[in-house]
Amino acid sequence: MTRIEQSIEVNVPVGTAYRQLTQFEQYPRFMEDVEEVRQVDDTHLHWHTRAGNLDMEWDAEITQQVPDRCIAWRNLNGPRYEGKIELLPKEKARTEVKLTMECDPKQQVLAQHGDVQKAIADRTEHDLVRFKKLIEKLGKESHDWIGKIKDTEPLATDAGAAQMERDGSQARDTGPQAALLCEDRQAAPMVGRAGGGAPSPPASRSEKEA
Repeated sequence: MTRIEQSIEVNVPVGTAYRQLTQFEQYPRFMEDVEEVRQVDDTHLHWHTRAGNLDMEWDAEITQQVPDRCIAWRNLNGPRYEGKIELLPKEKARTEVKLTMECDPKQQVLAQHGDVQKAIADRTEHDLVRFKKLIEKLGKESHDWIGKIKDTEPLATDAGAAQMERDGSQARDTGPQAALLCEDRQAAPMVGRAGGGAPSPPASRSEKEA
């Protein structure tokens, strides 16, 4: 497994960045080669990517979601992949968006490239730049779903992440591929999607940010 870390600062408050990042079906607007992300329910996503003649689909599980703090997920099938987005508030209502992921390079869309790890790192960096342009252009999230999901244990490579929460609760074991634990010191309740309606459809490829 390869571990990749990338980060970027965006000129919006942490709450705005978090709410936009929970709009999973809009990820094709800033992620290259992503055709569609369909939210099946509050904790499951279906991904569809296409790069050249390579067409891939898989299911993923949202394993951790703490408002204004982090979102983590892992693939249930398809390419081996675990990811975590952390949001760190900065001065002047800015936010650092930090992405950490672990994947098997040979199973990724970019596996056709010579230096796969570099290709994935470059793509991740470019996607973060596109997200920055998108969120700063919008100025606010397009919709919002504030939810809390606690269901994972940390990756073995995440030093110190295995600390238990102050309230003494423990994360349920989800198997050897469980995604990273984001320690939650708050008691925010789980709520459904805003308005109770279905999520908006993903943007077309033509709407992706350059």
